[in-house]
Amino acid sequence: LQGHNSLVRGIGFVHSGDTELLVSGGRDNVVLIWDLESQSIVSTFPVFETVEAVVLLPMSEEFEGKRKKVVAKGGFYFVVAGDKGVLRVIEYPSGKTVHEAPCPSKLVGCFWDERSKQLVSTTFDNTLLLHDIGSFQRTKQFVGSYDEVIDVKFIGEEQTHIAVATNIEHIQVVDVQTLDSNLLQGHTDIVMCLDVAKDGLTLVSGAKDNTIRVWQADEDGVWDCVATGSGHAADVTTVTLTAAGTADPSQMYHILSGSRDCTLKLWTFATGDASLETVYTRKAHEKVGLQWQLVDVSLCSARIECFVCAGGLLRNGHHRLPCTGHQ
Repeated sequence: LQGHNSLVRGIGFVHSGDTELLVSGGRDNVVLIWDLESQSIVSTFPVFETVEAVVLLPMSEEFEGKRKKVVAKGGFYFVVAGDKGVLRVIEYPSGKTVHEAPCPSKLVGCFWDERSKQLVSTTFDNTLLLHDIGSFQRTKQFVGSYDEVIDVKFIGEEQTHIAVATNIEHIQVVDVQTLDSNLLQGHTDIVMCLDVAKDGLTLVSGAKDNTIRVWQADEDGVWDCVATGSGHAADVTTVTLTAAGTADPSQMYHILSGSRDCTLKLWTFATGDASLETVYTRKAHEKVGLQWQLVDVSLCSARIECFVCAGGLLRNGHHRLPCTGHQ
């Protein structure tokens, strides 16, 4: 059967009435429907992306709460996975896209698992995704390779998950028991550092996009970005988080961030407030500092009293004792 102009990446066989059809998709951005008896093309569907997999959906199953039916006799549904990172359900014979399920990155494979009744897909960065066919919601995500791990923190009230900063702009949140993972999306460049509050429900991150972000978990354990702080002129290389000295420490936080612009910033954040307030900005070094760490917090005065950075002791944001000796 000749018809594709590039590598064929997926095929499937289906009976349409008395006719046996073949569905094929390739890297020439089209899906072809073949009549096997005549060995001819009966339909051509441009999909405008490199096709890496074509999967026929079983007609006995449902998706999006409705029985899969087509108006024309002998119709069926198939899924296209490709470099746009979207699972698309297409109806035959109309060629209409009836559903889309976005995925975190480019797709390189997909198949239907009859045993679990789920659609299984893989991405170019070695991530395995499982989608429920009834709702097309992602049920599980397994990360096969983290590349370079830059920072990692336990999160959750019972430390049931870990937040992992890798060589991408997203934060991986991984269940330590099942290894199921989700992505926290918001940063636009590689995440460089993480810190978490003592209760495990507030996470702060810094990235190469020169910003810090505050993430909090809701009652269902779903994490969302609740505040963004900008102002650094270079990569944010380190952050640290501590509860402020309020009657309810879980409601107010101090955040200290250090950047390759040789400055540190002190921020305040209140739970329920979508903004980060800058308390001050200080130039701390003539050269780039690598690590900042809080060593003392005065809860009675509700402010940061003393902390150490790479190269000196500071109090209330001003140098008090420079530490020299490293070459």
